[in-house]
Amino acid sequence: MVWTQATRFGKADPVLFAWKRFDRIFPEYWLICFATVVTATMLNQGGLPADPISWLKSLLLFPSHSSQIIFVGWTLSYEIFFYACFAIVLAFQKNLELSLVILSVTLLLLVILGIFLDVPQNSWASVATNSLLIEFLAGSWIAWFFIRCENLPNFLPLAALLMAGTGFTLGFWLGYERLPSVISWGLPSAFLLVGVVALERTGKDRRIFSAFAVAGGASYALYLLHPAAIAWVYFIFGDVEILYTSSAIFLILASTGISIVLSIIAFKYLEPRIKMGIPKVLNRR
Repeated sequence: MVWTQATRFGKADPVLFAWKRFDRIFPEYWLICFATVVTATMLNQGGLPADPISWLKSLLLFPSHSSQIIFVGWTLSYEIFFYACFAIVLAFQKNLELSLVILSVTLLLLVILGIFLDVPQNSWASVATNSLLIEFLAGSWIAWFFIRCENLPNFLPLAALLMAGTGFTLGFWLGYERLPSVISWGLPSAFLLVGVVALERTGKDRRIFSAFAVAGGASYALYLLHPAAIAWVYFIFGDVEILYTSSAIFLILASTGISIVLSIIAFKYLEPRIKMGIPKVLNRR
């Protein structure tokens, strides 16, 4: 968001920003929810919402119900909260740096407050005080770094990627449950992001990275579709007897390949057709 809105700080319309985020998240989420419900029903998986209120809360990504249809939906609750905070910061009409400082101080204070308060689990209060928000802030400041720093040292890509690899390795070796996720996952992920972006910026042939643009665009569909795709692959091929190890590898590769193909199809042909567009009342703003 910081990257795409970099030139809009101080003049962006927060209501229009919020609508565009809504239009990006919910229509596709609702459609893939339908596909997931069909999958769960046909495969007798169960676990779907039990009553109309639960269905409504699931479809609106309330934290208490956001995992009941698509189990990875809980992360979208955090994304929505961050977007809401981002829209509020845009409303202050400040420059990029001051906006990021306001956002960072606010979210860090909320996280610190959560340490001392006994907030209900799976609530908006638990989302607002969760340390996962620090990872959103890390991504925001990384974007700021690459916006403001045009000349990067040649050693940065390798150094950052080595730090990322070391962090993931230590997390696996020590046990992810022994460390806060912001350290075991968030910190190495931040270094990985820095390394990859720096590699693109300092590399001679950027065409290699442009090839991943479609994958980046399809990432949201991939994130939502892969649970249903995996369920169908295991339903169809799960009883196939090859060899124990090779059978597992086959199922993993098949699930991955089908998920990627479906997400690219959704990105290219589905997403442009299901977005609601900007209402006329917002176009006049």
